[in-house]
Amino acid sequence: MINYLLKREDIKMNKAEIDKMINSAISDLKIDTSKIDAVSLLHKSFDYECEKIFKNARNLILKDDPFAYVPDFAIRKDIFSNSVISGEIIITYYPFEEIKKLNYKNITDINYVYSYFDDISVNAIFESTIKNFTFKNPAYDFVKQNDAVKLNIKIFQNNALVKEDNNFNVIANRTNNFTINNIVLNHRFGEFFTFNDPLNRRWEVQIVEIIRTIPMPITNQNVQFLKIPYVINLMTLKTFFSSMIKKDNAIKEAMRYFDFFISELENNNNIIFPDEYINSKIANYTSNYLEKVRPENREAIQNSIIQKDEYGIQIIENAVRSAKREIIEGLAKKAIYILEKIKVHNMEITQELNQSSIVLFQNSYFNKKENKNVNTVKDDLIDIKIALKLLQLNVPQLFMIIARDAAIAV
Repeated sequence: MINYLLKREDIKMNKAEIDKMINSAISDLKIDTSKIDAVSLLHKSFDYECEKIFKNARNLILKDDPFAYVPDFAIRKDIFSNSVISGEIIITYYPFEEIKKLNYKNITDINYVYSYFDDISVNAIFESTIKNFTFKNPAYDFVKQNDAVKLNIKIFQNNALVKEDNNFNVIANRTNNFTINNIVLNHRFGEFFTFNDPLNRRWEVQIVEIIRTIPMPITNQNVQFLKIPYVINLMTLKTFFSSMIKKDNAIKEAMRYFDFFISELENNNNIIFPDEYINSKIANYTSNYLEKVRPENREAIQNSIIQKDEYGIQIIENAVRSAKREIIEGLAKKAIYILEKIKVHNMEITQELNQSSIVLFQNSYFNKKENKNVNTVKDDLIDIKIALKLLQLNVPQLFMIIARDAAIAV
């Protein structure tokens, strides 16, 4: 049995303490109070305060037990107003002594089949890629259809500045109605211009960058523009391309295996889940779910959840599964990372950063995060190595194939 411990932090605030909390949040988070109502500001400030309390409590837990797993926290609000707040933050954590009990070896009853690219498929992808390849180049003339344009903008309403953005990106596109995408067409790089929109707001705009996509099939004559080390012609490009396609597919397949594995892990372990955490996650899940549905359907769905009819129970069960999976995945990653001594070296990070930056491979697994950097690539490599280690421990023959294609050492 893998059990958890709870750490509770009481919250009691009077009016003066609440005002201090709000002022701190406004300062730290740079909240524009003219754009937020009092109730939303109170909730945002309280969430920020709870996050700080949680981080301090988590640090104390990890000081005593560095390898403990501390998932998110739960909040109980007994009284919540702008004059009195009373409640409790409940922090769940699994001591490392409990994590070590996790059984993650010799689990073979997983319905997973490796989906791989054979040479015929890779050749077809390669031929299509070099035939339909496009270069993205900066342009310094007039904005044309489909150009990616970066703007500095200021928007004024009744002479008051209501928006300013020095990194406003649009795709130039002709439309029949008013759009900034249409307005920028035929304006020159570096040009400053103004206009009024249908709401009678005045825009001040400067074009600071134009990126134009140019169709250019890759040939022996222009392959050097790709700037790939050791690629000097189509033959060497094809060899490199094949290895990269197989590598990226193998990485994604290893992570797909990991998803299958996590789904099966609960059946092979007796993990105790904290009610406080599960209930908090149900509340968050249902709240997010309701935000995404059509406003006219929101009340009916909310009633389904409250009354726990067939549809409401389905939503709640999905929330419970999501919460449990989050804990199982966290326990598995912590156990394997520590017990199997997973290491990521700087050279590996640099290699994956460089390879995933090559223009041919913008759909690389390492590019899935919007702001890729050293830390995101390191985190990705840890996850990949954990998945590969699970393959090695549970399906060694398949591990040999996937690890070879992924070209990542465990």
